[in-house]
Amino acid sequence: MTANGLLENGDWEELKTDWKPRAYMRATSRGLDLIRPTFWKQSLARNRQIGRTGYLDGLRGFAAFLVYWQHHELWAHDAGEKIFENAFGYEKQFYFATLPGVRTFFNGGHFAVSVFFVLSGYVLSAKPWILINAGDYLKLSDNLASALFRRWLRLHIPVICTTFVYISTWHAFGIWAVPDPRATYREEIWNWYVELKNFTFVFRTGGEPWFSYNFHAWSIPVEFKGSIVIYSSLLAFSRLKKNARLLCQVALIVYFLYIADGWFCAMFVAGMLLSDLDLLAANDALPHFLRLEPYKEHIFYTIFAISIYLGGVPAHSSDLSALRASPGWYYLSFLKPQAVFDYKWFYLFWAAILLVSSIRHIPWLKSFFELRFNQYLGRISFSLYLVHGPVLWILGDRLYAATGWTRESHAINLPKGWVNRFELPKTGPLGLEPSFLLPHLILLPLTLWLAEIATKLFDEPSLTTSLGLPTTPLLTDHVGPRETSCGMDWRPFRAGNGGSGGGHTYGKDRGKAWLGESFSTSEYSQQKSGPEHENENELQSSSILSHDGLMSIPPLSSSENDDEDTPNGSDNNDIEAITSSDTLSTIDIPPPTHREIFSLSTPNAKYFTIDFGPSYQTINPNIIPHPSLNDTWIVVAQRTSLPNSGFNVELVCDATFVEEGEERDTILRCVSPPLILPIAATNSPGETERCLGDLAALTLNIGPHDARVFFGPNAPYTIYGSNSQYTCFGQWMQDLRLLVDWGFDLIPNNEFRIGTELQRPTADSDSGAYLPVEKNWFVFWDGQNQVYVHYDISPRRVFTKLELDGSVGPDLAPLAAWNDKACMAKHMPSIAPDGQQSIHQATNSLTITLCKRSDLFCTPDDSNTFILAIFHHKSFYSFHSVYEPYVMLFIRTAPFDVYGISTKPIWIHGRGGPGQGKRPPTMDAGWDQREMFYVTSISWKSRELKYHGYSDDVLFLAFGIEDERTGGIDILAGDLLKDLGLCSMG
Repeated sequence: MTANGLLENGDWEELKTDWKPRAYMRATSRGLDLIRPTFWKQSLARNRQIGRTGYLDGLRGFAAFLVYWQHHELWAHDAGEKIFENAFGYEKQFYFATLPGVRTFFNGGHFAVSVFFVLSGYVLSAKPWILINAGDYLKLSDNLASALFRRWLRLHIPVICTTFVYISTWHAFGIWAVPDPRATYREEIWNWYVELKNFTFVFRTGGEPWFSYNFHAWSIPVEFKGSIVIYSSLLAFSRLKKNARLLCQVALIVYFLYIADGWFCAMFVAGMLLSDLDLLAANDALPHFLRLEPYKEHIFYTIFAISIYLGGVPAHSSDLSALRASPGWYYLSFLKPQAVFDYKWFYLFWAAILLVSSIRHIPWLKSFFELRFNQYLGRISFSLYLVHGPVLWILGDRLYAATGWTRESHAINLPKGWVNRFELPKTGPLGLEPSFLLPHLILLPLTLWLAEIATKLFDEPSLTTSLGLPTTPLLTDHVGPRETSCGMDWRPFRAGNGGSGGGHTYGKDRGKAWLGESFSTSEYSQQKSGPEHENENELQSSSILSHDGLMSIPPLSSSENDDEDTPNGSDNNDIEAITSSDTLSTIDIPPPTHREIFSLSTPNAKYFTIDFGPSYQTINPNIIPHPSLNDTWIVVAQRTSLPNSGFNVELVCDATFVEEGEERDTILRCVSPPLILPIAATNSPGETERCLGDLAALTLNIGPHDARVFFGPNAPYTIYGSNSQYTCFGQWMQDLRLLVDWGFDLIPNNEFRIGTELQRPTADSDSGAYLPVEKNWFVFWDGQNQVYVHYDISPRRVFTKLELDGSVGPDLAPLAAWNDKACMAKHMPSIAPDGQQSIHQATNSLTITLCKRSDLFCTPDDSNTFILAIFHHKSFYSFHSVYEPYVMLFIRTAPFDVYGISTKPIWIHGRGGPGQGKRPPTMDAGWDQREMFYVTSISWKSRELKYHGYSDDVLFLAFGIEDERTGGIDILAGDLLKDLGLCSMG
């Protein structure tokens, strides 16, 4: 070929190739993710929040580890099974490993399997019980149909896949294992298929219960049969009253345990019963005889000790005479029912249910199962259960042979050189010999790693297998006209007979159940709230869905409807109900443009007043729980300024609730005269140049203005206005623990120990321009506890990252502007062009998870947990201001897009309507302004919650009234989220 032909030919063709770098990189990344262990990722510990039932995951994982350990103990100690599985002192043999309690760690496999069955009954029934309590039978039928359809796949796909890979390795690498391999791969596959098809048919009446390719999988058909029992029982009991269904569950347990040999069914039903009781307890709806609060600690420690003892039942033989010959079991042997063939399962039934029921009431034990390693084991527990046997039979057997643990089969089946190749001492207690423990330096990490790979390849995909079944999305945007529902909340009235919403009473019991309904202006008929998200696997959190584009929170419970004592489902122990027929004319109905909220604790459901004492007039209050005193709160409010004085103070006191007068008015009253919150005055050179005109008087100011007191994730803080070094009047932040008698606490040196002025973003943008008087800034924390400061909400948002010295980075709001602009244009209240209306921030922030604490499988994460704050729409007409509060939620991860905004302002029950505001002296009797309520702070009522809570937790809203009085109201957090307009997240 000539040079011209190569270089100068103008007819070049583009090189064709199938090489796709991006696809290759994605495939490589996925492959690495598959084989990379996740336990060592530091982010796992930081990011994952453990839900209320996270300890159950840890329990399941630890139980799987006990199965692993027992099988290795028995395999290595070929002649030790009779010792391990009999009682301490049986036939005069005394070993540390057989002591009561200790034996669980050496021979706890059967105990662990019993725990699996009880946990399965608990988990499978949790979501259906929520739907039954809510009276949502249509959703219940969908849930049970979907769950039953998926259950076989969920249980058997991992077994099929892991055993197929197992037998394939024999013939691919020429490895001998258990059972003996067939001559050819084809014969192996055929034999595997024949065994598998019989193994997966749970109604077979003959043959061995074992699957010879994984003997440990014997429990999988049992799991499926137990699941069928659970689903059938839930459907059968769904229409029963509360007490009737509890009795029916107990009756089923008696039948399966004492009449028929259905021990595993009894375990499943017992788990279902525990789940039912836990949900009833979460809603304060347990039968009275089960409320043993004063003795709770002693009871649960006792039943935990009993469970550990019973969990060590001798299991070497099913002969009852052997049990009676075991020290410590003679008298207990007479408890075995005639119906149970293998006695160990009777005692393990009681051991498992006592253990599961006691853990969450024993703090140190619950914390143990919430440890990161146990949570990791819980995630891979199913695969660990399936793969530990093949690893034991392929590698474990060889390593034990090499360290001196020989079996008769080794002479025939192991290649030469393995037996006693690295023989190690067998000294030490039985089961803890160095020659047994050292192989686990290889076996345990390898087994966990393979279990994690199997989890990613087989187990997790089986959880989401749907075969085309429709699923309900977590959240949907507006799909219909909002004008069809006026959202008038009729919670002052008890619902009539029937309906899933249940009834309501005033007073302390009003929190047991609540309506999630609104009335249609066109049809005047009740409409149900949006459905709850279907549980796609057994441990997924239930979620909140939108209804006609609005956020609506489902009922916490319909426990009052479940009570059979009265025809309409009311509870005779409730405070007397108010029915719509006799109170319609006396209830103050709010404007149809508002969402009314009601107190959970006051007798008349109105707000309570805050009283600092007869000598103190206050405004702009804050309420947070006291760090150590029960039923006591710390209250902070601005004392009304003295005329012609620049001295300003915030008052603080410990306060408790009292009731006074014939109307039983509720008051949050200081228990002793208030003190001055010792916030230092601030000043800096050049104040006169920054405070000009009408603001010149602020140079004489001494003390803080309009303090907000609130909890962060770990500590309480205050933000207040005071003289600034950057503008005339700025915003300062300080750790509240250094200003009040907080008690002992560790306070970092660099986290707002002294008043620290907060800065605005850099001045190269509009957001960097200080206002002469800055006010109402709030801080918020993301999921990693990084703090940010939020400055403005209108005409556009401004927020940025906050450093501990008060300095800040650039404005981050532009990153969220694309979504925020569309959302705020759609949902923000409008502003009249006359200049008499405005929108501004009002309160501190909190984070809220949009599922319920009473939902035992609600796990907070970034998909369901948001930052909540309240802002005001202000109107100033006829010499009087009126503030209407709205809720805003925004995402707690960057760029912190707005997630939802109230489509209706909040109306606090008891607020004065038109004409009941404070009329200016110059206005005549026709003046019709509403009472001015100004919400200044929000906080969780319980001191354990601090910054984060759930939709069914109780919130305090504190507010000023007409710049003369202070008040507050305790409500369910979910009440604030009704009529929430959701944003389309682009």
